[in-house]
Amino acid sequence: SEQRQDEIAGGFWGAETSEDLAETGQAALSFARDIGATLLEGSCMTMPVHYDQYTHITIDLWPGDSEELQLLIETSSSTDIHFFLGDLDSGLGWEIVLNALGGEHSSIRWGFRGKDVVTYHGNAVETRTHAEASLTGREQRVWHAFWIAISAATGELRVGPGQSPDRDAAMALRGPVLFNWRSVRAFAGSMNPLVSQWHVC
Repeated sequence: SEQRQDEIAGGFWGAETSEDLAETGQAALSFARDIGATLLEGSCMTMPVHYDQYTHITIDLWPGDSEELQLLIETSSSTDIHFFLGDLDSGLGWEIVLNALGGEHSSIRWGFRGKDVVTYHGNAVETRTHAEASLTGREQRVWHAFWIAISAATGELRVGPGQSPDRDAAMALRGPVLFNWRSVRAFAGSMNPLVSQWHVC
């Protein structure tokens, strides 16, 4: 009946509005992050990253006609954090290395395991603690946050701690546009022997 159809249109049976769907998606993403799973939801992705391996981040990096890319990133790894932007098969691109060499050295390199172009000494990430779900209940987990911002027009690449790209960057590189930024792919990596969880938006 018409009344019965109205009863099952939403509520218990599922999300009723786009806001409900967004909240459900974010809850699923948070839970996947907390338990170390892989999930792509909208413009965000969470996934585990293994020692000495790069994992492809499959979110749409350049939605619409955007001229600037901003990535907000959290990882459970505190040292030897790696992020590659470019073509990993050829090794061409920018490799960002944070808190290496005992946690005090960060750099932007040209090419996979290439030479440092820009360096920074000191902690390049912001440490945060969250109460999160786990398979055994709630627990405190430490995350290390940083951001990356890229201008497609100028080729400027900036990296900084925290989740606010308008803050001062720890490292910035402005030079010739060496390739079409819109064609690059993103990869998360770590030289930390422990499996690390990543959350990228």
